[in-house]
Amino acid sequence: EIIQAITGVIVPNTNATADIWIERGGQLWRLRRHEEAIKAFDEAIKQNDPKNVYLAWYGKGLALGNLGKAQPAMEAFQQAINTLPKREDLKNFHSSILQQQSVVYSYLENYEQALTVINQAISLVPNNPNHYNEKWSVLSELKRYDEGLAAITQAITLAPRALWYLNRGILYYNQQKYELALADFNKAIELNPNFAMAYNNRGTLYDDQQKYELALADYNQAIELNRNNAQAYYNRGNLYYDLQKYDLALSDYNKAIEINGNYAMAYNNRGLLYQDQKKYQLALADYNKAIELDSKLALAYNNRGNLYFAQQKYKLALADYEEAIKINPNFAEAYANRGLLYAELKQTKKAKIDLQQAAILFRQQNNMAAYEKVMQFLQILGG
Repeated sequence: EIIQAITGVIVPNTNATADIWIERGGQLWRLRRHEEAIKAFDEAIKQNDPKNVYLAWYGKGLALGNLGKAQPAMEAFQQAINTLPKREDLKNFHSSILQQQSVVYSYLENYEQALTVINQAISLVPNNPNHYNEKWSVLSELKRYDEGLAAITQAITLAPRALWYLNRGILYYNQQKYELALADFNKAIELNPNFAMAYNNRGTLYDDQQKYELALADYNQAIELNRNNAQAYYNRGNLYYDLQKYDLALSDYNKAIEINGNYAMAYNNRGLLYQDQKKYQLALADYNKAIELDSKLALAYNNRGNLYFAQQKYKLALADYEEAIKINPNFAEAYANRGLLYAELKQTKKAKIDLQQAAILFRQQNNMAAYEKVMQFLQILGG
């Protein structure tokens, strides 16, 4: 009834003011009826009223962005800036448009340009914590972690929100500063006890530390708070897999995929489970699907290569290992697996080169158990 009341506003085809079209577009946008919203905003844009046309362009940009039409969204946001009246009271709005541009540039993986425009937003309005959060996101993609830490800490200083603590915790986690990450995840949950993603991320940290009961409790809580949290099901599936509770793991991978049919890593890991169970056709189908969804997922190529290797389909295995290494030149496991394949094919020289490279990478990555295994095999090969 509420939706009918909102969308039941009849807008006349003639003589409707731009304000009415903008209001209509905003209503439709909030209802996620983005195509209709764009048409309403276009009606306002046609009138080109200098008092409000910038609002129509901004609304159109938001709707286009929600439809994944990044370049047209960027153009609409630029038009919003171009038509924005030069008034002091619109500085906040101007900076918000710039932030939306930064989001779109990030979506297009043009992170340098995203950083440029979010810095412009900060110059206009230095006390908006949302801008610093966006800057953290961009700097994280650029792997400029120290600057990212400064940005997210500034967001927290301006407004100590649960999301900002979660994001800083993620940064600390990625830097393997686990105590600091845990403190921030705890703070996020303290500020918002219903924050499913904070429980999910804290669960991942506990999982890495082999605190499995704590991890399971957090994943369960994340799922309880949000039954459509595909990532929490995926993470709990990984935990069950590690605990050799394969039926439970399979159930969680299935649920993650049911919620998000484009979840490449869920297909990849379900493929691993099927391969362990010698369900090779199902495993192959899942690896293929993972690669179809994410052609840069080196892990899926490596795993499919292992499956082909086990089936003595050596040419296919070799092609997959090579693709995995091409995508990720620091993928130690892929070098090791290709080295083992070369050894199987009696190409000892190539095997030694790959295994030596794997050993170097494993050592650099502090995976000493894998390093020792590779060194033992090199000794067998006489290298």
